[in-house]
Amino acid sequence: MPEILPRLTKVIFTGILFIAFTGCKKDAEIDPRKEANNSRVETNPPVLRPVTQAINSSVGGYYLSTPYLYDSTTKRFPLLISLHGGMQTGNGTSNLPSILYDGVPKVIQNGHFPPNINVNDQNFSFIVLAPQFSRYPAPSEIMSIINYAKKHYRVDPKRVYLTGLSMGGAVSWETAANYPGEIAAIVPIAGVPKDEDFSRAKSIADNKMPVWTFHNENDNVVSSIFTKNYVQKINSFSPALAPRMTIFKAEGHDAWTSASNPEYREGGMNIYEWLLQYSK
Repeated sequence: MPEILPRLTKVIFTGILFIAFTGCKKDAEIDPRKEANNSRVETNPPVLRPVTQAINSSVGGYYLSTPYLYDSTTKRFPLLISLHGGMQTGNGTSNLPSILYDGVPKVIQNGHFPPNINVNDQNFSFIVLAPQFSRYPAPSEIMSIINYAKKHYRVDPKRVYLTGLSMGGAVSWETAANYPGEIAAIVPIAGVPKDEDFSRAKSIADNKMPVWTFHNENDNVVSSIFTKNYVQKINSFSPALAPRMTIFKAEGHDAWTSASNPEYREGGMNIYEWLLQYSK
């Protein structure tokens, strides 16, 4: 009996410590002040900052845009990955600002990105991650970026979207075709993948991938015929959800300035509102 009592006392003491520790830890994780902010509607422009952190062998850094109240909430947000063109490749550090010249990063940098987007009576704000690539990235590398974002930021895993211009447009198509279970919708602009056997086109069709693609009619870098033919090929597989295609009556390669402008709408929706219609 004398030997049992010390052991019993030790067990009880250990149990008390465990309960106290786990209780304190739980309390520390739940901040009622942050939870109270979860229903607040964002009104201030999102916060954009450079992050010089390698994600994989093709990405040495990225720009991150988070909702203004991000650090004051506990909720998860839709993730939009913005993929740049071939002329903006770089080391992700000293070259990183070059990706601010076009598309979604430019919209954010200029303060024109909508802080709040209401779709189907729900309010949304995006986390936007814009990586800089040193070369043409593989779909698996885009997935590693998505997984990195899920690990480091409060991402809603059911609302992961891709948009890209030129090279980034082609990569958007490829990644959505290779990982249709992970991507909710895509907006490829002025770029299509090399898909000689059209297996990726078939994957887009078979997996009901929501697509809104853009191109300028008189693109002198990547002909608009490539986008038209690719959409036609997808449609040949009788998709349950046909791709949406916008061909601007315009010259040159830059279809992304118009497409990414929140003021540009078709059917009452800009690309950000259109994307948020879809989730996994």
